[in-house]
Amino acid sequence: MLGLAQLTAVIAPTALMFFSTYAIGHKDDAMAFLQRNFVVMRGFDTKLTIEHLYQFALTSLDIGQPAVARQLALLLGVVVVLTLWDRVRSLSYLWQGLLVVTLAADLIAVGQSFHPTQSLSALKDPGDLGRFVSTLPGMKAEGGALFRVYTQKNTRDEPNRLLLAGVSEANGYSSLEPDRHNRYVAAAWYAPNRLLDLMGVKYFVIRNGFLPLPSFNLTSFNTDRPLFSSTGQNGSGTQTIRFDGVTGDSIRMVSTLRWATGVAQAQPVAKLSVVARNGSRQDFQVLAGVHTAEWDWERPELKGKVAHQLPSTETFARTWKELDVRSRPSGQEFPAHLYYGEFALGSVQALDRIEVTFLHPTAQFELYGIAVFNDTTKDLEQAEIAKNTKFRKVYSDKEAVLYENSGVLPRSFLVPTAVVTEAGDETLQRMSQGDWAPERMALLELPNDERDDDGMSRQSDAVNSVPMHLRDAMRRLPPPARAGDAVAPVTFDIERRRSTSASGSVTISGIASETVNLTVDARTESVLVLNDLYYPGWEATLDGNPTQIYRANYLFRAVIVPQGQHIIEYTYRPRSFRLGLSITLGATSILVVGLILLTVPQIRKLWTERKPLESPTPPGSEAQPGH
Repeated sequence: MLGLAQLTAVIAPTALMFFSTYAIGHKDDAMAFLQRNFVVMRGFDTKLTIEHLYQFALTSLDIGQPAVARQLALLLGVVVVLTLWDRVRSLSYLWQGLLVVTLAADLIAVGQSFHPTQSLSALKDPGDLGRFVSTLPGMKAEGGALFRVYTQKNTRDEPNRLLLAGVSEANGYSSLEPDRHNRYVAAAWYAPNRLLDLMGVKYFVIRNGFLPLPSFNLTSFNTDRPLFSSTGQNGSGTQTIRFDGVTGDSIRMVSTLRWATGVAQAQPVAKLSVVARNGSRQDFQVLAGVHTAEWDWERPELKGKVAHQLPSTETFARTWKELDVRSRPSGQEFPAHLYYGEFALGSVQALDRIEVTFLHPTAQFELYGIAVFNDTTKDLEQAEIAKNTKFRKVYSDKEAVLYENSGVLPRSFLVPTAVVTEAGDETLQRMSQGDWAPERMALLELPNDERDDDGMSRQSDAVNSVPMHLRDAMRRLPPPARAGDAVAPVTFDIERRRSTSASGSVTISGIASETVNLTVDARTESVLVLNDLYYPGWEATLDGNPTQIYRANYLFRAVIVPQGQHIIEYTYRPRSFRLGLSITLGATSILVVGLILLTVPQIRKLWTERKPLESPTPPGSEAQPGH
């Protein structure tokens, strides 16, 4: 092993120089390798491009960089100390001490820059934003917070800053983030949809800073996060952008389509309704193959299969090389596109708003940028998150901006029915793009006790894998309303802590870390949705009797309640904690008994071997001769 370490220390600088030279001379191969092995990793920062990652890799391979040279020096130092330890064993304590010092120096050097750091005084202060959020209604209420705040993840510690203010954070405070939570949050933040509403996100925080964006024909767009992304049958299928009197004579947009290979040429996929200040309205249809198209139209396996045409190259707002993960052999790339479209208003008008309606039931229309252009004054007004009528800016400082979400749903509410779905990411896809609205139905997955160890559902009866108790409940629930049909909204009375829907009302009696108490008044048998994380260990009772908890809407909890007034209590009693406590108590008892059995014989032995003390003879009591 020592020889291997010595060889590594010798060839490491040469190997780094070789890989650096290869990466520079074969950039495409290096970037394909990074795309396959790093970009797809969980938690990868989406603000980084593949070019950024490539440059970071080159820096890491450059032995002239101080950080790289320091690590090579530490490696060489460790090998030298190990060699001296092997050759001069009489000074082994010295070499051991040097190894400990070297290891400590290495860990300290890495730790200085590996994690973001803050002074303790800064961490103890939630800041002006934290103090402001904690004063907002429902954010820090007696009996538990009624809403949550979402903090944009830019550094590891930012979501935790509001913990000191006692605010419930949708991003969570634990570094051990469940995979489902991570995927749900990513989908919720990707584009405005009902997922943030369902999490109870009343406010969200983004960093206050200039974000340089690319543009095409003066229309800027964020390549990582579209303004809107949905389908015609989804609950977020209509969005509105306010322009508050901005004047213009044309509308410009940057967009693309996904899952749209079957959309015919010139088929409408979205509608832009331009509403002027005077109340007049103009509708423009976004046509496939004309104003937008499938993003991977040029993927080799789709050749001849896309039903609409590829727009002219003059409309390519952005083109990039995308790795084809399904190609054989692997590593092949194809050009992917965002497309530019323009609609003339006919005259200069003062605009009030633009309504974006998604028309196609399954094709996903993604609007990355939209702008109002005035050809007379050459003024241009870009759409941004602040112009979405769903959001309202309520606070800003030099570090952050706080927006209020008007579409937020209460912590718990009743829905009229449910649909049983297959477990997995298909449920999340259906929620963000499919025929789902939270007021219309809940998506239930099979309970854990109906699954095999590999997570697949077992056959509970001869018909299908749905357990009998769930099948019986589903028979009593009505079928869901059709996608697009009007559904009564869910309202919330913050003073009474009560949500009201078409199915009845739910009063939040109390929320704590390990208990949730709800009072339900259901007009018919309904599904009670609680927008708290579904996690093993939670138990529920209905009027004091145990009831089944279902995983609802991919991440949350639900129980089925009959008609009438009921009390629902959730309690966290994790089996793992009880098992661990039993093992700990048992092991402690065995240890105590063992110590007693070992020490009692020794105590007895010492007691029996102890010599009794002789009693002193009183003065004058000695025996006299002759007596």
